[in-house]
Amino acid sequence: MDVDFPAQTGYKATLADICAAFLVIISLAVLLGWVFQFRLLTTFSTFTTYPSMQANTAVGIMMLGMGLFALTRKQPPLLIFSTITCLLFACATLIQYASNTDLGIDDLFLKDNWSQHNPGRMAPITAINLAFCAGLLLSHRYLAKKIPLLLDVLLLLFFMEVLLALNVYLIDARALLGSYYFSGYSLPTNLCFVLFIVGLVSASETGMHSLFTTNSSFRMHALSLIGLVLLFSIVVSALGTTQSPQTIFTNAVFSSLACCLAIYLMGNMSQKNILADKDAAKTETGEQAIKHDFQRAVLRILNSSEDAMLLADERRRILCANKGATRIFGWSLDELKNMKLETLVPKRYQSVDIGIFHQFTLSNEAGLRFGERAKSLGLTKRGVERPISITLYKCEKISESGDIESLQENNDTSNEARIDSGVPPLEDGSKIYTLIFIRELSGLETAMAELNQNSTIDRLTGLSSHEEFVRYCTDVENQSTRRDDKFISIMFIDLDSFKVINEKFGRDFGDHVLLNVATTLKSKLRSSDKLFRYGADEFLLISESHSEEQADLMAERIRTSVKVSPTKLSDTNVYITCSIALSCTQSVRVGLQEKTEQLRTEIHSRSNTHKDCVINVKW
Repeated sequence: MDVDFPAQTGYKATLADICAAFLVIISLAVLLGWVFQFRLLTTFSTFTTYPSMQANTAVGIMMLGMGLFALTRKQPPLLIFSTITCLLFACATLIQYASNTDLGIDDLFLKDNWSQHNPGRMAPITAINLAFCAGLLLSHRYLAKKIPLLLDVLLLLFFMEVLLALNVYLIDARALLGSYYFSGYSLPTNLCFVLFIVGLVSASETGMHSLFTTNSSFRMHALSLIGLVLLFSIVVSALGTTQSPQTIFTNAVFSSLACCLAIYLMGNMSQKNILADKDAAKTETGEQAIKHDFQRAVLRILNSSEDAMLLADERRRILCANKGATRIFGWSLDELKNMKLETLVPKRYQSVDIGIFHQFTLSNEAGLRFGERAKSLGLTKRGVERPISITLYKCEKISESGDIESLQENNDTSNEARIDSGVPPLEDGSKIYTLIFIRELSGLETAMAELNQNSTIDRLTGLSSHEEFVRYCTDVENQSTRRDDKFISIMFIDLDSFKVINEKFGRDFGDHVLLNVATTLKSKLRSSDKLFRYGADEFLLISESHSEEQADLMAERIRTSVKVSPTKLSDTNVYITCSIALSCTQSVRVGLQEKTEQLRTEIHSRSNTHKDCVINVKW
């Protein structure tokens, strides 16, 4: 079988990586400007009235860039280091402003000869923004997953503040710098915060994320509309350059609000369009994906087999088959596709086999053989019944994202937990695929299978039969020794009012009830326990225990499990209870058959007065 491996691709930078790189480059350029006393690098302007980005601010911006890179590349240590450094700079600056003290973080050994107010100290709004950005980085993963709407709101509010400052800066920088909080707020700092917002949005799985990461035509129209709104807001604000600072601020607030609202609405609409396109593409290519994933992997290798091999989903729909299936059943490959599995068995067995199939998908078992050593009957296209052997194998669990998990390795959930829930393991969007091996039996194999079936295995439940119990009793009696430090317990389990269920819902549903009860009982077994189907609605469990109290506790657990395990009938649950006759002994020599008949007589004599209970019978 030829397997194609994807080619190894090199490092691919994202928009967030590019923004992070620009943040580091700008901060390094500013630091070089301070080292070589080149003011243009610290202001990004030839206007002498524009304040410089301080050296400590440049270091804080550099940490933001490193933190943004660490967030996209999933590097927690670097992320924590960067955000803590930003928080230390921001908090120290705010403490200096609040207490009018000097903590020694100004200038960073680079003397500021250009600033008129608080030389070397970052602006109050810069410190607040650095702390806010560090908080966004630390809480980003939680907010993006748990509260994406809150993350969108926080990013929009932050962008509105940065956009407001940029608006006023471009119109009349004095109106902005005259404010206490914006005193010393530089143009490079403002541009860096814009880059940080763009990078963080592109790294977030929120509504605005799609504006920067998709290539749809809607995205281009949305970005064009946002650009027009932004340009319009700047032009409108610029027309009022002769107005008072308060009026300039008011106009800038409304312009920034309009732009942020446009970004939010366009982002959400773009996200909805992307989800709709993905759903449509998934619907169109779903069948093709199944065809290519499984036909090439299974049919090319197995087509030469004389045995039939089918792949079915959890709804019993045949997805693909090999040529051996056409030889046994007479249907063509095209006819077998999308056919229900039960079509391949006689009608009188269909309801039982459907129940066995669904119990298998509910269970944690990787494989199941129908009747173990027994035979089954297949139905050909012409209506001819053929003796066959059927084996089911739950090969793998495939999630919607395409990840494949081995069911044998991922078996944390017990049989009891899955079966008692009554819900197939499909709630997480995954699918269970079942591989069915079918072998046509020869005349000798058919005769042997019939003999084994009639003598050892119950056809309906797959449990050991009454005849197997007789042989087991003979083996026990022939044992020369048996430990007398343990109790041997016999539990005769009789279903209450099972005849009423048969009369009310029909015998087919009654078979489903028996199969469900048998599955529940099997989930409670230990490796040393022996379980038999003794009669129509009777089961027998032989177990070893350390005390009579332990045996009584096990019987109570079995009674409770049967009581709370419903059988599905359309949209309703049908419950049944059982009564258990229990007897224990430490005797080396035991008469299992005689004791079983005694327990059977005892529980039948009390069937009208004692239901859903455990009856202790002395040995």
